[in-house]
Amino acid sequence: MNPAFPVPLRSPRVFHFRPAPPDDAPLTHRPKITDVKINKKSQFPIRPPDSNPNNQSINTSNNLPNKITINLSSNNLTNNMANVPNTQINKATSNNVVNNLTINTITNINDLPKKRPPPKTARAINPRFKKKGGLPNSKPIIFKDPITSNEAIQNYSGQLTPFELTEIKGYDLVYYLGNISKKIKNSHMSKAPNNGFDDTNHHYRAIPGDHLLYRYEIKAIFGKGAFGQVLRVFDHKLKIEVALKVIINTRQMHEQGLIETNILNTLNDGSDPLHNNYIVKVTETFTFRNHICATFEILGQNLYEYSRSMHYKPLPIPQLKSIAQQMFTALKFIHETKRIIHCDMKPENVLLMKNNKNCIRVIDFGSSCHIGRQKYEYIQSRFYRAPEVILGIKYGPPMDIWSVGCIICEMEAGRPIFPGDDESEQMKLFFEVLGLPPKYLLFQGSRRKDFFHEDGTPIVYSKNKKLNISTKSLKSASKISDPLLLDLLQKCFEWDQTKRITAEQALKHPWFNVKEGSTARPQHSLPGLTKK
Repeated sequence: MNPAFPVPLRSPRVFHFRPAPPDDAPLTHRPKITDVKINKKSQFPIRPPDSNPNNQSINTSNNLPNKITINLSSNNLTNNMANVPNTQINKATSNNVVNNLTINTITNINDLPKKRPPPKTARAINPRFKKKGGLPNSKPIIFKDPITSNEAIQNYSGQLTPFELTEIKGYDLVYYLGNISKKIKNSHMSKAPNNGFDDTNHHYRAIPGDHLLYRYEIKAIFGKGAFGQVLRVFDHKLKIEVALKVIINTRQMHEQGLIETNILNTLNDGSDPLHNNYIVKVTETFTFRNHICATFEILGQNLYEYSRSMHYKPLPIPQLKSIAQQMFTALKFIHETKRIIHCDMKPENVLLMKNNKNCIRVIDFGSSCHIGRQKYEYIQSRFYRAPEVILGIKYGPPMDIWSVGCIICEMEAGRPIFPGDDESEQMKLFFEVLGLPPKYLLFQGSRRKDFFHEDGTPIVYSKNKKLNISTKSLKSASKISDPLLLDLLQKCFEWDQTKRITAEQALKHPWFNVKEGSTARPQHSLPGLTKK
């Protein structure tokens, strides 16, 4: 018999002190009235007095192991509880009692409805699991063979944002669509920078899992700087991982990016198919969403990172010679064959091959220019800046030779040889080691008044600092004792750039031909300095 006033079914765990038995466990416990937990805060429906006019009790003794229905009166509940038998519960209520409670509970867990997973047929037709059509898929879409943009729109529109549905029409082949959950949601009317694809600093908002050019899968971000950022991506056309440089989206950097990509294409025009000139290999250059991009081979640590990992200890002589020889070979190629100036040679722009610590690649031609087309006056990192740049004299390929000399010193000594805090300090360090420049050079510089008086004497900006001229030799400043190496470096550090050694001449220097172990070197290790 059903209860007089039905209420929603509740789990046995609400009323029992002990948890309900599992589905397959036999019912070994016979329910008792003491098993009922009365919670005054629980809101049970109040049965109206006329719902059971004859005060008929409900006898459930025959079905007690499976179900029990309790009809309790709020009056004298505690007095009669002890007299209720275990086999039968029959408690009538009086007509004048208003607050009667009805408690319905199921003690057999098998009577509860079971939640079952949807059948396989339901999953098969569920739109969430469709690979085609207009609904999104949580996995990135990768094609074994490229498809056309029309096929992508027709079959994978759910993986494309409204912006991409229009953008993709400009691409003949599609290799990778990316993950819809990783895409930047925007529209043509977006007020965010570059339709929402740029941050406030005009860097591209690269998200791992998204695509570039419907071909490259973004894996991670290698690094970010003033020029832009470098990403680790997978090329689904060539099936290889490459480094992808995304230049910042400003007018000035866009112009410089066009120059850089032009220089990179010139250096990778096929004239050096074996890459024997140690220039980074470029696979593609393109523009995507107003950002100029270029892809490169993935390399290992740069020289600064490598030196730091070695606790700034001097490189072994064979390794140092190999790296120095490759740097001069690279400069010979770009200076004489391609008529290009690198303009930013430093340890951070000389990378080691991933599996060969003796082989390098010269990278970062973002500041480079063609000879005779110098654009910027303020150029080169300060520790490796040539004196003609500081003085405002027209510079050329010799500026790269000066920088390479500084790099060789740093890899041998464990610290920069000219670590000035500013350009005035930089000039002061030059004076200490190299003496004063020839006076005829001063008249060529547009900035000579910043560092020299009319009579050619240096300007001292700090009253507490004494100007020392030629107080240090190159040997004492660099802590290098090899006379042949010192001779090579002295030729790299000529004040007059027209008298500075060229890359071709440097490759013929005797230092490269001396056998290992014929010259002694001191054991030293100096702390590294913070790069500026």
